[in-house]
Formats: sequence, structure tokens, C-alpha cells
Amino acid sequence: MCWGSNDEGELDAPGGAFSAVSAGGGHSCGLRPNGSVVCWGSNDAGQSDAPGGVFSGVSAGYAHSCGLRANGSVVCWGSDKTSQLGAPSGVFSAVSAGWWHSCGLRADGMVECWGSNSYGQADALGGTFLAVDAGEGHSCGLRESGAVACWGRNWDGSSEPPDGSFKVVSAGGRVSCGLLESGGVRCWGDGDFGQDGAPGGVFLAVDAGGQHSCGLRGDGLVECWGDNRFGQADALGGAFLAVDAGGQHSCGLRRHGAVVCWGDNSDGQANAPGGVFSAVDAGLEHSCGLRGDGRVECWGDNHFGQASALSGVFSAVSAGERHSCGLRVSGAVECWGSNADGQLDSPGGVFRTVGVGGRHSCGLRPNGRVECWGDNRNHGRASPPRYPLSAMSVGGEQMCGLRDGGVECWSFIHGVHPRRPRGEQVAVSAGAIHVCALSAGGVVSCRLTWYSAAEEPAWLRDPPPALPRTGTGGLLGYGEAARRAGLQAFGAAMLSLLVLTLLRRGCRRS
Repeated sequence: MCWGSNDEGELDAPGGAFSAVSAGGGHSCGLRPNGSVVCWGSNDAGQSDAPGGVFSGVSAGYAHSCGLRANGSVVCWGSDKTSQLGAPSGVFSAVSAGWWHSCGLRADGMVECWGSNSYGQADALGGTFLAVDAGEGHSCGLRESGAVACWGRNWDGSSEPPDGSFKVVSAGGRVSCGLLESGGVRCWGDGDFGQDGAPGGVFLAVDAGGQHSCGLRGDGLVECWGDNRFGQADALGGAFLAVDAGGQHSCGLRRHGAVVCWGDNSDGQANAPGGVFSAVDAGLEHSCGLRGDGRVECWGDNHFGQASALSGVFSAVSAGERHSCGLRVSGAVECWGSNADGQLDSPGGVFRTVGVGGRHSCGLRPNGRVECWGDNRNHGRASPPRYPLSAMSVGGEQMCGLRDGGVECWSFIHGVHPRRPRGEQVAVSAGAIHVCALSAGGVVSCRLTWYSAAEEPAWLRDPPPALPRTGTGGLLGYGEAARRAGLQAFGAAMLSLLVLTLLRRGCRRS
């Protein structure tokens, strides 16, 4: 799993198992369990054209890559602008591809480097080492004593390691980091983006990048620090403010406003742009985000214009199957994309919120009345009740809302009405073929719309433990993609996403 900039497709890792991975300038490489190497991302210099054969290690540099063969020989591919592909013959135990140079560790512990030497980064120090790492204009090695030695350019002290006993060393762009025997991380060099400010605590591994660094905690969590303009310091698994599940992809909003998406990326729907967002919504094969300044930006499938967001300022956005809708600051609703069923023909007047379904749209008026437009062929999906609701949720084929603490749904799949949960409910979310609600006591309950009580899966009959109440009702974020994904989209993963959304945001769309 990769995160950060995806301008060259460097996040689009192929499926299957890997035993190791290395991130380069605009590309990435992985080592398969069978010893084959696969690379993806930028390939303008052939850096992603990994040769065949069996490898025991791989390293992705800025515009080239190097691999260690099972017999100990080194082979490199990609840009050879500074002769960084000219690996010497003989047996190596490790190899590291830097920006414009490469270094290898011989079986006897000696280090040998080749390629650019404009700053002395290829002039390896004498003596034996346990490990070596090539950075941008400098290189670092780990001595048998645990001391770190660096050579090459000395940006802000990047080649001046501190004293101490280390077990790992990593040379980045203009910063270096080392893992102490105690498990602590020390970084030195350029700190313009805070990449030298390693957090405290115990780590198992550390790696210094261009202007950011990442470490692996003992509990398996990844923590990154430094430059985060492309979300590269947002390790997946960290804290989110909101999450929205699509058909085969999901998007999450980080605490500082960055959007991270993962899953199917066949149409670029997981290629979230950088910058700050205040909300995100995952559609069927596209996604839309609301910027901090109110602009809407969409990405992914755009065959029907659903990713060509209108200009101007919005207060909310919802992504559907082939269309999207936004709520203007004035309360007006405007939609874009396919209008085959009239789903773009929003009525005038003021709305409080808007939700997009499969091929229809609904808005909640300030007085609690729901108004829908678009496809109305399946059990009145665009024919909402006339009584007021306090919250609304639009699914792929069905809609539900909150009324006096109870759940009310209309346009049921196959005409089947989902069994209403007992007690007061404070939030509701309509999915593809199921409905979930959060009670005032923090209990999540879900019901399928086409099963009898005896046929419902156990995960729907047995709700999770009570959760802390975090809101007073609202439309929960799943996006049309989740609603259209069918049985595979709503299982345990969907339920967990609902729970996470409730915990983080409560009534995000109320």
C-alpha cells in the first residue's frame, strides 16, 4: 500500500504478494516471494522496466533502479545520465540506488559506489560496514561498532551523524536518520519541513525520504514526519476525520485536511489531489472533494462529465454513479454529469443538504421536507414522504431519513421494507441493499432490505458493542460507489467504515 503523490502512477501497486518494496523518485519497485521484481510509476528512462530473473533485493532510486541477484551480482536499469547503472562486477550483499549514484556492500563489508560524484558521494570511506544507503548528494554506512559514517555533500549537517550505537541508517534527500539500539530514532541534516524532527518512542525501522521520513512502530503502525504537501507523511492507518466508501475504492479525510484514497484505481478515482479539503465523497468510479475555500474538485471516471465540477463556492458535495451534485452557500443545488434520467434537473429554492443516488438526487429543505428528482422507476425512489425529516440519506436504490427519533425509508428494493430498529435513532445511512442506524445509546444496527429476519447474515443480526454518541443525527458518508457495490461492498468492511465515520464525524451531513 502506497500513499503520497501519484502524478506518475507510483502509488498504483499491482496486486499479489511482495516480500519487500522500495519507493523511488516517481516510481516504486517490489520484490515478489519468487524473487522476481516488479516496478510501477514513471518510466521515462526505463526505471520501471525491471529485468527478468531471480533477485534477493531491489532498490528504487530517483530515475534508476538496482537489484541484487541471487548470486550476489548487481544489475541496474533506467537513467544512466551519470553512469549510475555501471555496477562493478563481483559479489555484493546489498545495494542501494540514490538520486544519481548507487552504492553496494561487498560480501567482505567494504562499500563501493558508482555514478555521480559531484559532491564526493561516490567516494566511499574505507573500512568495513554492515549496511550502506545512498541518498541525494551523500551516502551513509553503518559500522560494525554501531557507529554511523557519512560522506558526500553536507547539507545542514546531513553527513555529520551524532554519536551513539545504531542498528539502521538511512540517507534521504538532505537529511539522514538512524535507528538506535534502544529503538529511538535520531535524524540530522536539513529540517526546513521538520524531516529531522523524529518523534519519540520505540521504532522497529526508519527510512529517510526526499523531505520527509517514516518509521515503523512496534505495534505495526507507521508514523511519518516532514514535508506533507502531497500527503506523503500521511501513513494509512492513522487518524481520519471522515471516511467514505465507494464501489471498489474508499477515501478518507485526514485531520489536517489531506484526502487519501485507496482501492480500485482503474479510472483514477483513488488519485486524490494534494492540498486541503474539508469534505470528501466517493462515487461509483469517481470522487469529489470540497476544498477549504469552498471549491469542488473531482477526479476519476469522467465519461459523463461527472468529474468536471462546476466553478464557484459550495458548502457540500455528493458523488453518485454518473453524476454529482453540490450545495451552494446560498442553499441552491447544482448538479453535473449525466442527465439521462433528469438527475441534474434540481428544483429551485433553498436546501439544507443534498444527496446523490444511482440515477437520482434528493435534497432536504430547511423545513425538513425532502424533494427528489431523476429516475423514479423503481418503487418511487424519487417520491419521498411528505412529512418533515430531521436528516436524510440517499442510497443507490433507496432513501431513508430520521423522523422523531425513528427511521423512515422509501423506494425499497423489491418493494421490501427494512425492519426498523427499536428505540431512538440519531443517525441513519442507506447503502446498496441495506440500511444502518445509530441509536441514542451508541448501538449500530443494520438491516437488509430483501431478506427476512431468519435469512439475514449474523453480522447484521448481531450489532457491534455500543459506541460513544458523537452527534445528533445526519447523513453518513458512504457515497454512491458503496451503494452500488452490491454484496461485496457492504460486508464487514462497510460496517466498520460506518462505525469509524460515526466515531469521527457523527452527523457529517446533517
